[in-house]
Amino acid sequence: MEPVVEVLGDLRKKNCTTVMRNLTGQHSDRYYFKIQAEGFSLTETKAVSILVSDSLAEPNVTVPLLREDEEVNLTCTVPAPCPSHPPNVTWAPALGADVTQRTQLNADGTHSVSAILKLVPSFHHHNLKVNCVSIHPLHRKNKPLLSYKTVIFSVNYPPKETWISLTGSVWLGNNVTLTCQSNANPPAGHRWFMKTAGVEEELAVSHVLSFTAAHENTGEYICEVQNPYGAMNSTILQITVPGLKN
Repeated sequence: MEPVVEVLGDLRKKNCTTVMRNLTGQHSDRYYFKIQAEGFSLTETKAVSILVSDSLAEPNVTVPLLREDEEVNLTCTVPAPCPSHPPNVTWAPALGADVTQRTQLNADGTHSVSAILKLVPSFHHHNLKVNCVSIHPLHRKNKPLLSYKTVIFSVNYPPKETWISLTGSVWLGNNVTLTCQSNANPPAGHRWFMKTAGVEEELAVSHVLSFTAAHENTGEYICEVQNPYGAMNSTILQITVPGLKN
């Protein structure tokens, strides 16, 4: 299929534009502008090299630092080589947020279209996959031309959950392991405390605490977690070490 060429504007006012449709990779070549009238013909000696890609350019996505409860703008931009037929740029899913589409003139004279997603992130958005999709109004083989880019959100948030899991049987002389787990981004640091008879003692700075059970290990165990955005304590785990001394 040969390309359809249309000249728009007024050549006498030097504001004309040539639009070429139905281009494929086979039409990559050097092109010349030619004026032809009755008894007159002129071909521009300077050629324009056109490289036709068989796929649309991948959207350019800008994602700022995401912090929980702080409003941000996420921008997805794609070229608009034909300003009269701009692509439709969307976010999917839109997450129920406000999306604004904007067309802008670039410094080099080309146009582009941006979809701006205004979002207030929460910790539920962490590790969420979101697509920026560009759909071109011109079709190829009765199918719309589209391109997309997937981004994975990384949301910074304070600890939301902290819990202690116990491995081993608590009995005199047995090996016992306590593991502190938390839901936070960036990952939180962990500190262990034990309270006995109202006196609190710091035991370790680690997410794992291991010991051989002795009577002096009887007490209330608490794990404290902290990252740059906040801190929280686990619920209290009461450990009583039964068994007879020799």
